[in-house]
Amino acid sequence: MPAKERAGEIAGYFLTARDEEEDIVEAFDAGADDYLVKPVAFAVLLKHIEAVLRRTGGEPNQVFYYQDFSLDYDRKEARIQGQPVALTPKEYGFWKYLRKIRKK
Repeated sequence: MPAKERAGEIAGYFLTARDEEEDIVEAFDAGADDYLVKPVAFAVLLKHIEAVLRRTGGEPNQVFYYQDFSLDYDRKEARIQGQPVALTPKEYGFWKYLRKIRKK
């Protein structure tokens, strides 16, 4: 099914040690959007994900992680040790500002 018709579906990635042609063909026949054979460099994996998202019209979810803290910028959700933490608008603005200067 073309990517346009699959809007809203989750992209399917195969990251595996299986490198036989028949395994790869079977994965794509099953609907895989990408297939990578381990070991693969993390930067290469990220570029493959970005490429699939470009082709399928998706956007990567931006999540900041630091030790037990995570902040999902798209959902505006913060968590410590997996538990939700309420952020005030000022606190969220502070994190957005840090994100902006970190990208420079």
